[in-house]
Amino acid sequence: MQIYFQYYTFSSKMLIKELKNLKAIGIVNRETFNTVPITVEYSLTDDGLTLKPVLDQMKEWASDFRKKLEKKRKKLERCFKGIII
Repeated sequence: MQIYFQYYTFSSKMLIKELKNLKAIGIVNRETFNTVPITVEYSLTDDGLTLKPVLDQMKEWASDFRKKLEKKRKKLERCFKGIII
């Protein structure tokens, strides 16, 4: 499962902290490769894979909700078109 963030930004420090916590409780594996710079890959453990259906549902919900927000934003833009605040 590829982790990526499309609309939100997270500091790398915060992401690393959370990934370490997930590793500590057995949700992810961490593998390092001796490259320059060092490459680190995370993957879901068997326990982590049990979260996949929930994560897939959350991703679908977020996608649907983002579409609703975009429609609302466009509607507001039409309502306030030409109004200077």
